[in-house]
Amino acid sequence: MPTSVLTRFLSNVISSGLGRAFTVAFGILCLFIYARWIPAEEYGGFVLLQVLIGLGLYFSEFGIDTAVTRFIAGTEDPTERRVVVNTGLYFRALCILLISALIFVLQDSVYKLLGGNIPKELLVFLPFMLLIEGLLSFYSYTLEGLLNFKVLAWISFIYGLTSFILTAVLVIPFGLGAYGLVWARLAPKFLCLILTIFATKIPLRLELNWERLRKMIKFGLPLYGNNLLGYGYSRADTIIIGYLLGPAEIAIYEFARRIPESLEMLYNAFKDVYFPFIVNLYASGARDKVASMVNHANRLTCFLGGAATLLAFGLGEWFFRLAFSEQYLSSVPAFGVLMVVLIFIAMDANLGYSLVAIGDSDKPLYINLVRFVVVLACYFLFIPRFNVVGAALSALIGLAVVNPINVFFLRRRALQISATVYLKPLLLLTLGYLALFLFEQKLIITPIVFTVYMAASLLLGALRTEDVQMAYQEAFKIISRLKIGLTKNKTHS
Repeated sequence: MPTSVLTRFLSNVISSGLGRAFTVAFGILCLFIYARWIPAEEYGGFVLLQVLIGLGLYFSEFGIDTAVTRFIAGTEDPTERRVVVNTGLYFRALCILLISALIFVLQDSVYKLLGGNIPKELLVFLPFMLLIEGLLSFYSYTLEGLLNFKVLAWISFIYGLTSFILTAVLVIPFGLGAYGLVWARLAPKFLCLILTIFATKIPLRLELNWERLRKMIKFGLPLYGNNLLGYGYSRADTIIIGYLLGPAEIAIYEFARRIPESLEMLYNAFKDVYFPFIVNLYASGARDKVASMVNHANRLTCFLGGAATLLAFGLGEWFFRLAFSEQYLSSVPAFGVLMVVLIFIAMDANLGYSLVAIGDSDKPLYINLVRFVVVLACYFLFIPRFNVVGAALSALIGLAVVNPINVFFLRRRALQISATVYLKPLLLLTLGYLALFLFEQKLIITPIVFTVYMAASLLLGALRTEDVQMAYQEAFKIISRLKIGLTKNKTHS
């Protein structure tokens, strides 16, 4: 990939990632509060509420959010962008209202379906949370299409900070428990929605272009099914665990997955930039650049994910005991597996979004149908036998099965996708896992294994000197900008 393209790409990734990094940090701090001030059963009920919100958001989306990003990124015409945003907004809002009304009417049935594990009073908040979070999602995807990642970074930072402050205040001194968690999510989301609406700078008009809507739905509908399947099998484990094992085990599994999910948020900063970049490159006919970007993305995903996974596996028990107390030590085995799952999730998104960007928006749906069948079968096979670890193993098996299918479809479009570039770091990760598994004194052996992994990655090409140089240059630019900003503030003072 040419240095100019890579530099511009990394610059946008870093801008997008800074806000996500703060969100992750605040999310980890919130976990400390959950572990010490929220009973496991109560926290498990709140997690189920979040699952319902996610399902409602995906049911009401119909692929419009991603379609808006693609249609906006594919044009520079302000009138066309305005029509796309207003058309998508009214359709999205109508779908959210219909789903919200349906959930509100059927809340008794929903309560019974989940075995009564959610406090019934919390279900009242569902319609409001769906409306606010659905519109926030739409406007965030609009900002992605406009390549306005700095604003998205600030939005992420503001949400993380306000959510953490409200969680600390409402849960610790006021003792509101799950109700405090609901308000600590609802209020910051509403604030961020207002900010994103102003940040888009696209006038709101009463216009709904049916031809444009038809094209957007045609593009987004396969993605709708794909995303719905993806969320379904990524959260079906929570519902199955709650049904078979109870809400306390949901809390155990949630603590195992929260750190990988937080790291996935950092990856989403990369994905937010990656998708419109692939769209632009492919639209200009630069297939070689597209293939190069996909290969670079997969290589770095596996290398960085492998490094993080080795540290998580080696230091996981020590970290959980220190951060979350011994109450959640049973989360550690699932945590180690879920870190590997995170690598495959990121690779699956790299390949899947590449297919969407080049126009094959229907392929991820077919691929995820295969994944859905495999994962769901594994859930019922492994969860009763291995408890929460079985859920993590099921997710890993499903992702590993569909990985070569993604590569196959991309190669059919004459993109030279290489599996070797990411198999090397995965092999090194496997060897590192075996080494850590054989030694009981993990605090001693982990630094050694990590150092060997880094050196071997450099020798085998999983890590390249230009990667280090580029990261150094971008970090230097950020530090320089901060210094300039501080100098200006002192001058004005």
